[in-house]
This record gives sequence, structure tokens and C-alpha cells, in this order.
Amino acid sequence: MDGSFSFYLLADPDSEDIIDEALNLFRANVLFRNFEIKGPADRVLIYLILYITECLNKLTKNPSLREAEKLLTTAALGNFAIPGDVQFPLNALYEPPANKGDAGKEQMAIGRSLVSLSRWLVDVFTHARTIDPIMT
Repeated sequence: MDGSFSFYLLADPDSEDIIDEALNLFRANVLFRNFEIKGPADRVLIYLILYITECLNKLTKNPSLREAEKLLTTAALGNFAIPGDVQFPLNALYEPPANKGDAGKEQMAIGRSLVSLSRWLVDVFTHARTIDPIMT
């Protein structure tokens, strides 16, 4: 299972994880026209960067803080496709899970990651509103 999302999302809780990396490198990575995929961790980064972009698009209408939290929590907890699902937009880049057990593990790992990302983005959105009155 070393090529799965779960491995890269939960590898070492004491070091910078893939979520931190996605957040720290978001700006630089969205400006790249091409992104060289060197391994499975890069595929997870792509997925997380696309999710961050989706969340930021939801916040462009400048919702209230409560509405922003609701929007992003709903996005994180909603139905989302995983590699191998017909609706998954990047199936060409990902190996599908080997079996239903692995698919369930990936679904849970991705879900936890999306919830963490959503919480972080709401915190940033809240902080931005406290320092920039134009955003309120």
C-alpha cells in the first residue's frame, strides 16, 4: 500500500506532512504550467492543491465567517471521488485501490485531510478578516 494516498497523508505525525507541504507550496505550484510528477507524493499534492483551489473559489463571494465554515466543512465531508471512481477527474494519474478495504482506507485518509485543510483555510479566512476591514 506504499503508493496509496493513506501512506503519504499519514506517514509521520511529528514532521511536516503532505498537508503542510500543499499549503506552504500552494502559490508556487498553482503558477506552474507543467508539474513534473516524481512519485506518489506528488500525486497527493496535486489532489490537495486542486481541493485548496476549490475551497478558495467557494470563498470568492466573501461569505460570512459562519457561512465560510459551513461551505468548507460541507465540501470536506461531502461525497468526493477517490482514484478508481468514475467521477474522479485525475484517474489517468493515479492507481486505483487494490480492493474495497484499501479504497475505504483511502476514503478515510482523504476525508481527514480535506477536513484539516478546510479548518486551516477557515482560520486563515477569519484572520484575514480581522486584519483587513475590506474583507468584512
